[in-house]
Amino acid sequence: MAEKFITHKKLALLLCFFLLFTSCALKQKINSNQPLILKTSGQDCNQDAECQSGACNFIKENFGQCQPAQCVTSEQTLGISGQTTYYCDHNNQWQKIRQFGESCAYDYECVIITCKDNPGCHPGDFKYYCKNNECVAEQQPDECELKGLKRIITEYMDLNTCAESIAQHEIGTACAPCGNGKCDKEVENKCNCPVDCQ
Repeated sequence: MAEKFITHKKLALLLCFFLLFTSCALKQKINSNQPLILKTSGQDCNQDAECQSGACNFIKENFGQCQPAQCVTSEQTLGISGQTTYYCDHNNQWQKIRQFGESCAYDYECVIITCKDNPGCHPGDFKYYCKNNECVAEQQPDECELKGLKRIITEYMDLNTCAESIAQHEIGTACAPCGNGKCDKEVENKCNCPVDCQ
């Protein structure tokens, strides 16, 4: 009799465990079928897939804001890589940006390399546009070269080692007559113009 009681007790425990397990599994299945609520324009995002528009405009590393679902033709968004990620087409919908060498009809369809998180970058160094129905990047003469001067960096963490500033902004530069044999102490030094400043 005692053995039968133990067996019934084991069966009852097994039945409870089974019911508890199936209840949890059913609850998980119900939760997984719930529609995903996508974020609207201006809400914080970490990925494009979080937004109704499918476009998260990145402001800084791993953080951005959802773009509006209806965009304005020719607008572009900035991706986490520091490059434009989407453009707004003539139907006011976000489209994947075109890379260099890909076909295009308008300049705004082409990727633009930005200076986001790239302190040594200068926005005017390249022109990005649609040329002969293909996205291209063409190097441009900088403003210093146009004046017959040289663009030199003016921000250094340490002049002894010539370590450049690592500030998260566009590094300061100046146009200088570097290479003329005279060290202009106001802007030139051994780091940015060693040929003149020994």
